[in-house]
Amino acid sequence: RFVCRGALDALRLDHGLELLAASELEFVVADAERRPLFDGVDIFATLQLAKTDFAYAVAEQITTVDVRTMNCEYGAGQLEITFKPKRGLAAADCAHTFKTGVKELAMRRGLAATFASKPFGGPRGVGNGGHLNVSLWRGEDPATGGDEDGLSPTARHFIAGVLAHARGLEALAAPTPGCYARHGNWAPTRADWGHEDRNVCIRVKSRDCAPGEAYVEYRAPSASANTYLVLAGLAAAGADGVKRELVLPPARDDEAVLLPTSLPEALSALRADEVLVDALGKDFVEWYTLVKDAELADVAASTAKFAATGLDNDAAVQE
Repeated sequence: RFVCRGALDALRLDHGLELLAASELEFVVADAERRPLFDGVDIFATLQLAKTDFAYAVAEQITTVDVRTMNCEYGAGQLEITFKPKRGLAAADCAHTFKTGVKELAMRRGLAATFASKPFGGPRGVGNGGHLNVSLWRGEDPATGGDEDGLSPTARHFIAGVLAHARGLEALAAPTPGCYARHGNWAPTRADWGHEDRNVCIRVKSRDCAPGEAYVEYRAPSASANTYLVLAGLAAAGADGVKRELVLPPARDDEAVLLPTSLPEALSALRADEVLVDALGKDFVEWYTLVKDAELADVAASTAKFAATGLDNDAAVQE
């Protein structure tokens, strides 16, 4: 939270910009035997919600966050929640509070709620995303929409900055080994952008919008990511784009740089990104990457143990 506050303060003080942000969190609810509460692929079907009172309990009992929508998603037992946009830290506070509340509410009912990136394999193993929607503001004036591609010059620079640092940001957006099983359909593999495109890194929603309605969706984060760190990284990367007036590359660029395909690769990219290291703090990046290195060592040891016994290794790789 401290790191996030610093990045948001720097964006405001150096460039006069604030972020209005809101998370979209997907999670899976299962019973004590790890069976999803419902099956099928009836995305957005309210009938699925009627099969369990847990979804309604979430809406009724977690009252400290401003829930905007809730629906079942494509995966078995998968729900998605969206929140009303909030300025700065409040957006990350909302996501963090909700994740904790859902897990505790599930435990009280003898259930398990997980934000793990891909808790189930096979056809029903749809990844849990943690997309972050943001718009730029100067005080009460919107600064995202504009004439060129529906984007203002400032927004174009901001997005270009995020794409320029997308490889390093992946260590924050996809912080566990299991996150990289999510890449592919509906999750980006390149540092690219596009209008209303669910397969790109930055999905732009700005065409035919009123000035205050345009926003962008950062689609790289998994639901297991820490929203404070994702928001901090986004602010730092975007600020660098605004500072250097980076040029936004063409939309849906098939030659865009590939995102890391593993956590070790992402950690190396973060360590090598001098802008992110400086903005987030050298000490923080060192501590964060050391913790992740230790977690990777634990996963490797668990994998070797399960391989030696011939047991299922699912538990060794879940977040």
